[in-house]
Amino acid sequence: MVLPAIGSTAGLCELEARPAAQVFFCIDEREESMRRALEEADAEVETFSSAGYFGVAVDYKGIDDTHGAAFCPVVVKPRHAVLEQPKAEDRELLERRRLRRRFLGLLTRNSFVSSRTLMRGWLFNYGAGIALAVP
Repeated sequence: MVLPAIGSTAGLCELEARPAAQVFFCIDEREESMRRALEEADAEVETFSSAGYFGVAVDYKGIDDTHGAAFCPVVVKPRHAVLEQPKAEDRELLERRRLRRRFLGLLTRNSFVSSRTLMRGWLFNYGAGIALAVP
């Protein structure tokens, strides 16, 4: 093996040819779109897929999730928790979004849009059936 001399430009060509980043993903159709988006966003990024579990058991709770979800095999208990938080300047936006979602949830649960009760479900389906029967 011959090493380039100090001050030689031979080593620089190899460094410039290296990708900006190499990212490994699990082979999964849910992550394939993320891989493609990453490669389209930056051509210098190289992505790989590997089948299997990477050994990091994580309980992930997204910004709109009420409960966390374990991102690991069923027989493994997550040791790490990831909690998505808004940036400081977006906290007010998040609160408005939560209030809007809470209002819409109450509206659909307590109106005829919801079919959570026997009577409302029957009335909604009967009305929608008649309306959709007319071409």
